[in-house]
Amino acid sequence: YKTPNVSKTVSYFSSTKYPTSSPGMKETLADRFIPLRTCTNLYERFLAEDSPTAGKLKADAMQDIEETKEDPKMYKALLKAHILPEEQNKVKTEAILEEPMSNLPGGILTFKKEEYKGDPLIREELNPIAKVSQEFLASIESSSFRKLPKEPYKVLDAPGLRNDFYLNIVDWSSTDILAVALSHALYVLKENLTQVELILEIPPGNEITALSFSPNGSHLFLGYTSGAVQVVDTEASKVVASYTGHSSVVTCGSWLNDSLFSTGADDKLILDRDVRTPTPFVKFHEGHKQKVCNLKWSLDGRFLASGGCDNKALVWDLHHVSPLLTLSGHTAAVKGLAWNPLSGNLLATGGGTDDRSIKIWDCVDNKCLKSTDTGSQVCCMEFSKRGHELITTHGYMNNAISLWNPYSLAKLGAIAGNSGRVLHLAISPDGETVATGAEDETLKFWKMFPSGKKGKECVSSLILSCMELR
Repeated sequence: YKTPNVSKTVSYFSSTKYPTSSPGMKETLADRFIPLRTCTNLYERFLAEDSPTAGKLKADAMQDIEETKEDPKMYKALLKAHILPEEQNKVKTEAILEEPMSNLPGGILTFKKEEYKGDPLIREELNPIAKVSQEFLASIESSSFRKLPKEPYKVLDAPGLRNDFYLNIVDWSSTDILAVALSHALYVLKENLTQVELILEIPPGNEITALSFSPNGSHLFLGYTSGAVQVVDTEASKVVASYTGHSSVVTCGSWLNDSLFSTGADDKLILDRDVRTPTPFVKFHEGHKQKVCNLKWSLDGRFLASGGCDNKALVWDLHHVSPLLTLSGHTAAVKGLAWNPLSGNLLATGGGTDDRSIKIWDCVDNKCLKSTDTGSQVCCMEFSKRGHELITTHGYMNNAISLWNPYSLAKLGAIAGNSGRVLHLAISPDGETVATGAEDETLKFWKMFPSGKKGKECVSSLILSCMELR
């Protein structure tokens, strides 16, 4: 860069109080230095220098830089996507994401580079998150998995835990009680999973095949191989109501509120029941061509989702006998069902061995928003309490527990090494712990969503319990 010379005396910055010592001397104009802002991280620049002092700090500091260096790259990419025109976005974003963070210029103070001067994007509406930013964030897959526990912090022996893909026999109440059906008996775990109680014994020839807690945790629905349905008062530990209506195995159930619940069975029917009335059921829904695998009411109570062995998921409401929506696209039984707690119209579904996919549906617009192949049978799925992550359990072929971004379906992490299919799933009321039941007849407890509060430590070592649920 050439500095211009001026042939006459100038006094742009002259002062009458402090005159120049040589009034006749020619002054020289020079452009001022504008530092390049990407180079002002002096600490990282210091570590890049070859000096004895810096060398001693590199080993400790480079690990921290390595862990956090993706953030500024992602921020710069988002900024480019938000500001530059669409025809420039792809090229500029890819260049930023591929640019190494350690590529520092030779000097800390340099002349400012020429900026892009294209037309800015014009926003048609005021939105805190622009559409281009939403699309950009949805298109970026996570470059690294979230940290997940390598081992469960508690393992309980559960002899008699049914090895059946179509049953739902583990649930966790809002009052922190875990219920599990083992062969001919019903057990509950209380007091932070330290106290085990036998609630109910079933006569030979009949077994519990489905159970579910009411929202307030006061009642527990039970379904049987005979087609019978019972409701248990969890405080008194006794049966308070019995119902008929199904002609075959009851496989699932879900509560709309503390009084109304629905049950599904091998007879393809879905029955709505009310604990306040002695009638067997108040309404029935008929639409599946094969057995009903699972039922889930949305948190706002607008929709009931059902999955069946006819490879379809149906969406109902309380007022109609026929389904409102038929969600087609799976090629195997739809056992996995979960409603997004942040949006009452978003439903996640998971298919069996011949399908292996997860799909996200918009039940208002009746369209599939996202789909991904998991590579294995999807047994169960639940959203985290905050709705930011989707957890799934799998059978053939990898028997894993997986974590997903519920909007892009990017895989955030996985826990492999289970000795059999992970058939059952429940989340604690505080949203931190996940309970899984597998075909090896064990219940395992994982700290999947730790709160991070001081004073609460997540136990990462394996604690084998000698307690047997008999």
